[in-house]
Amino acid sequence: MPFMSPLPSQPPLPHAARHLLCLGNALHGDDGLGPALAQALLAAPQLLPADVRVFELGTRGLDGLALFEGCRQVLLIDACEPRGQPGRIWQGSAADLLSQWQVLFGSAPTEHGGGLGFLLRAAASLEAGPEVEVILLEAQQLRAFSPGLSAAVRAALPALIARIQAALEPAHVL
Repeated sequence: MPFMSPLPSQPPLPHAARHLLCLGNALHGDDGLGPALAQALLAAPQLLPADVRVFELGTRGLDGLALFEGCRQVLLIDACEPRGQPGRIWQGSAADLLSQWQVLFGSAPTEHGGGLGFLLRAAASLEAGPEVEVILLEAQQLRAFSPGLSAAVRAALPALIARIQAALEPAHVL
């Protein structure tokens, strides 16, 4: 299945759709947040409004730029570096995230696996596009070749889903 397609069982929508882009590497501990969230939302489609399409980008952030076209809102979901409060949720605009990147990721925006940082920088160059919001969940551990989410991140998934639902409220959308 090509990654640019909605996850299975999601019918195509008109251009007014909203896109939820989930990033992360399922083989690197809590960095697998995005793929785990995408699968959880696919298993329970009633959790999201009918016009929302979920995309699992993995670590291919720049590939998600095409998904900014033809929609009115994009929510980007990713894990951020452990800072002592696993499961803590950060939410803000793309500009807010880029200005706080060093604190949240401990690296330059182009170093977080080439995913979210590159995507945000590329999206900033678009002349017109959808409203973009970023929601991050603080990881407990990011360890290569250690599949599975930590207990703290798994326990935070309901709060993360609630935050996503709130971000998708009609009054919240521009």
